[in-house]
Amino acid sequence: MKIDDKTRFPHPVLSDFTGDFKGGQFSADFIIEENYKEEKIKIFFDCKISEKAITGLLESKKAKFGFFVICLETHYNRLEEGDIKKTFFEISLRHLHGRVRIRPVVWVEDVVDAFESDNLHDEFGGGPIKLVPGEIIAVAEEQVIIIDPEKLAPWETIFTLAKSDEVPVGQFMVQTDEDKIKILAASSTYTFIHQLRNNSQWKPVLLNCVYFPAVMEVLSVLREPDQSIKEKRWYRTFSSKCEHLGINPENGEILKDAQKLFDSPFSRLEKSQLTGSL
Repeated sequence: MKIDDKTRFPHPVLSDFTGDFKGGQFSADFIIEENYKEEKIKIFFDCKISEKAITGLLESKKAKFGFFVICLETHYNRLEEGDIKKTFFEISLRHLHGRVRIRPVVWVEDVVDAFESDNLHDEFGGGPIKLVPGEIIAVAEEQVIIIDPEKLAPWETIFTLAKSDEVPVGQFMVQTDEDKIKILAASSTYTFIHQLRNNSQWKPVLLNCVYFPAVMEVLSVLREPDQSIKEKRWYRTFSSKCEHLGINPENGEILKDAQKLFDSPFSRLEKSQLTGSL
């Protein structure tokens, strides 16, 4: 069943977009845990329903709670039954890839001859309402998650360091026209960067001085990407990381987005042991 903010029902539904109830709330927060080794996804949820008439139906087993899980890329479209008192459910990763939409709902399981609530909108007449099995009576806001192992790939997998006589000492350049993003540096600078890469203590410096500006350059390139860029191997990983964090490279703030991609990289430098020598 397709449900969006334009869907209308012949009976009262608790939702932000219906306005059928004067008060009450149905909301859900999610935390996603992807286990690619075991090929499963665990979806932790925290659902809140403040309408007593609906919580009463759940407690009496006359209504059930669950999630519509829809993935257009794999044609997965299923209602996953849940438990309002449980904190998670699992789905095989073989069923999901790319954008996955999750919509929490409550539906009627057994006939309700006289549904009543003091919060019902006046348009429902103020009297008891009959509800039949299968009717949805609460809809929470849809959540979108991205299922793609590419977004978890280390940054090092899409970058490569190379020597170039055309780059001045102490500087570097970024090239994006190959399957890996190439960081070009003079021989001495290349050696210095390579030494930083091999010393975990200096990785925060490497992140902020090399990879961070390199990512800013890539974001600049992606403002107006051509088809050849989208065919590069690095592009899928980079775009997957962006999509996972809600970043649109073609219409965003480069500095802000780069910091988001690296999870506030300067904070790692502040926390490193190197600050003790300042």
